[in-house]
Amino acid sequence: MKKVITFIPLLIFLCISTGCESIMPQKIEINELFISSTIAVDKSDENVLVTVSSKKVKPKETSDNEGFQNFMAQSANSQGATIFDAVRKLQSLSRRRMFHGHVEYILIGEEAAKGDILKYLDFFERDHEMRLNNVVVIVKGGRAEDVIYKAHTNEEFVSDRLNSLFNNKDSMSISDKVDLVDLMGMFDNKQMAAYIPCISLVKESKEDLEGEMEEYNILLNGFAVFKGDKLVGYATDTTARGANWIRGKVKSGIIVVKDNDGEKISLEIIDSGVDVIPKFNK
Repeated sequence: MKKVITFIPLLIFLCISTGCESIMPQKIEINELFISSTIAVDKSDENVLVTVSSKKVKPKETSDNEGFQNFMAQSANSQGATIFDAVRKLQSLSRRRMFHGHVEYILIGEEAAKGDILKYLDFFERDHEMRLNNVVVIVKGGRAEDVIYKAHTNEEFVSDRLNSLFNNKDSMSISDKVDLVDLMGMFDNKQMAAYIPCISLVKESKEDLEGEMEEYNILLNGFAVFKGDKLVGYATDTTARGANWIRGKVKSGIIVVKDNDGEKISLEIIDSGVDVIPKFNK
């Protein structure tokens, strides 16, 4: 009886492994992948515009031994009737296989957020390559694609600059990270309004040997606030810090007050605590 039981799994394996097509997944070399680190979503008329950013290793003849110089920024975009349609068209336009398993940030443009943001987030939640700990960010007063195209510098990639912002968020305590999985939980909770960290692009002029040049800085300031699935406004500066204080998320920060002579004094927050006492009224 034991010999028969051992033989049955072997027979099943032989039956399904016949033919020319391999049952093993196809291997793809890493240099044949377009490994996206940041994805931007914007509204474009009746379509959805998806822009992806990636780091690409420079050819040996153009690279040196100084870290950043060994890599170069690479981006691509595509439009579609839905976000899934746009992402699939991205693949058809690329010579390399798109891989989104290392995406860190999902940027949503303001116009897209004013509509039904859930139709965009639903794709990222369901896609098998996406991680649920991706950080979702709203681009205040602008388009998400502009962050990818304009915020890249000679020292940092877009994803690196966003990492720096969120790593130092506790120094002012006016914003916070919100992962995709936590955000979807907010939208499922009918008793609360969803909030998402927001960034804005600020143009700065600098001079070098060739004359004046434009650079863009990224500012992290507060939250985008939603009613249902639509963006309705922003909580910034002290309002955003107050929201963090209620949530017990304030670590540090500076509060500027005036003394008896009208002079400004900076007070540093070194600790915080909160007790929430609910009360029912009627």
